[in-house]
Amino acid sequence: MRNIGGSVGIAASTSTVQSGAQRRERLFAPHLTLASTALHHCLETATNLLAPHVGSANAVRPAYALIDQLTIQRAQLLSYVRDFQVLSFLALLLHSRIAAVPTRSSPARGGGGGLRAGLLLLRRCTGNAHGYRA
Repeated sequence: MRNIGGSVGIAASTSTVQSGAQRRERLFAPHLTLASTALHHCLETATNLLAPHVGSANAVRPAYALIDQLTIQRAQLLSYVRDFQVLSFLALLLHSRIAAVPTRSSPARGGGGGLRAGLLLLRRCTGNAHGYRA
């Protein structure tokens, strides 16, 4: 059961990263027009960097490919960051929900459950059950 849950989680995460990257690429596309001065500057820089390796006449096409590759990488990075934020929020939400659920006490073991044990430890460390210093 754990393997199936892990597979579903990985598949869901991968699909959300890819769809987020595609959305971000669509957001970047209007800024990469021929009228954009930033694109011209990046294209000139990339052409100058590639010219010694492929020749100045052949450097324009690889420069466009390099800019396209960098745009895709940035979109994927932003998508990973967004998914990490969402998963972190969900983990914190679930952790707070799980921590708030009291466990049943077991009379055979003499235990009072996880919540009671945590409150006892807190009382020993701070002097009261609520953690407020008097």
